[in-house]
This record gives sequence, C-alpha cells and structure tokens, in this order.
Amino acid sequence: MMHDVSLAQIVVGVDFSESSLEASKMALHLARAQGAKVTFVHVGYVPELPNGIPTTLSKTADEYVRIAKASLDQDRSKLNDWFERFNGQGVEIQLMVVEGNPAEAVAKVATSLKADLICAGSNNRTGVMRFALGSVSESLVRIAECDVLVVREGDEGRGGFDSLIVGMDFSESAKRALNTALTLASKNAKVEMVHCFDSPAIGNGMPGLDSDSFEKLGDAVTVAMKEKGQELLDSLDTKDLNVTFEVHDSAPKNGLHELANERKSDVLVVASRGESGLKRMLLGSVSEASVRHANCSVLVCNSK
Repeated sequence: MMHDVSLAQIVVGVDFSESSLEASKMALHLARAQGAKVTFVHVGYVPELPNGIPTTLSKTADEYVRIAKASLDQDRSKLNDWFERFNGQGVEIQLMVVEGNPAEAVAKVATSLKADLICAGSNNRTGVMRFALGSVSESLVRIAECDVLVVREGDEGRGGFDSLIVGMDFSESAKRALNTALTLASKNAKVEMVHCFDSPAIGNGMPGLDSDSFEKLGDAVTVAMKEKGQELLDSLDTKDLNVTFEVHDSAPKNGLHELANERKSDVLVVASRGESGLKRMLLGSVSEASVRHANCSVLVCNSK
C-alpha cells in the first residue's frame, strides 16, 4: 500500500482567536509541504428581523442589526489583515466570509471547494469552558465530509509531524487514515499503529469460560492482531519512516488518547467512520473522545 494521499485544498476556520491563529499556521506549513491552496473562512451573522416587531422596540431592533453589520464589517477588515499576515509565504490563499452556524458553514464551504482538509483550532481548557469552546471542532468532526485536523494550543506545525499514533482496526477507513498519516509524517518520523483490544472480563455473560479460558482468548486475539499488523507493515512503503505496530490492552475510546498523552505524540490519527450501524457509531465515539481528551492535535479521517 503506497501512501499517495495528497492535499490540494485546505480550509481554515478563522475566528481571530489564538487557537485559530495556530490552526492557520499549521495549514500554511502543511500547504507548503503538499503544494496545496488555503482558504481562510470567517463565519459572521447579520440577523433578519421578523415582521411584526412592536413599534416601541423597532429602534432597538434597528440598532441591533446596525451593530451586527458593523461588527461583520470589522471582521472583514480583520480577515484582510489575516491575509496580509500570511500572504507571500509560498502558498495561494483566498478569503471567504459566510453566514450561519460556524461548524455547518465551514463544513459547507469545504464541501463546495472539494477541500481535502479542514484545520480547526481547539483551546486547552477544562470543564464547561472547554466543552463550549470545543463544540465547533467536535461538530466539524461529526459533519464534515473531508478530513479534520483539530490543532491544539501551542502546536503550529512544521509541515510534517515527527511522532504519530494511528488507531488501527484494519477497516478500510482505518487504512486510509494510515495512508494520510504517512503522507503527513516528516522524514524519519515515528509512526505507531495501535490496535486497542479490551480483554473480556469474567462474568460478562459468557458462561462456561473460566479465567484460563478468558486469558487464552485474549492471548489468541493478540496473536491474531499482531499477525495482521505485521502483514500490513510488510505491505507499506515506509522509506524514511519508522513505522511500528502494537496491540494495546484497552478500549479504543480511551486507550488511544491516553497512549498519545503518555507518549507526548505530535498528533493522534483516527478514522471517524467504520462500516455502518453499531460499528460506525462506536468508531465515531472514538474520534470525538480523542478530540475532547487528547493533549496533542487530532486528525480525524473521514471515509471517502
């Protein structure tokens, strides 16, 4: 399997925050390395007031619309400044200002441009604030048709990643995610394929199996997965890369981001969608858990 994935168009959601600045820098680095174009997208909103507003409130309503329009004009000026900041760095850049829900609008632009990647910022916060700030990137992961790179605070990229963990369940979507990871890895990068297998616990509705049987079952699965992993390794073009495979005894939803945090990886790469039904739902939960809890950047690869 050759890692011949390429990026031609990268979309960046820009809200002028520090995190979107870092996402923009990441996009520029990747675009230079891949020969891609970059589109900066800012989502604004000017409300259309309904008919029938009481006369006593009309002045207030008009002032509200005036302020919203003025704010959007200021954002257009800021976006032009954004362009000037990044223009002339060897990457073709364009600007777009659209209206609507931030995640939906950015995803719609990406689809219309046939983008290969969306770069989105994510703040390293905790509690309610982290949940609120992370909602746009998490929504993008769910609804975008292309890959989404959620860039963590402090990670502005170098045009390639040095340390990558790739979730591998041997589905076609996971193999495509691996291809993308190999494409975005820097020279001599360490790429760790990880298959998470949560060993069954005794007493979970499997009568007739004692502790030895459970242990043998877990060992058999581990051996089988290692063999599949070796077959996959043998099929790869891994020139200038250090690619490994391992089986990790944990549930995918927690194991991947915990391992990435422990090893201080640059990026965690996961596939967002498996086949259909329950499997698809479970894989989706892995990607969203990764975006919420990984300390590093997270690349969520959508099936195509």
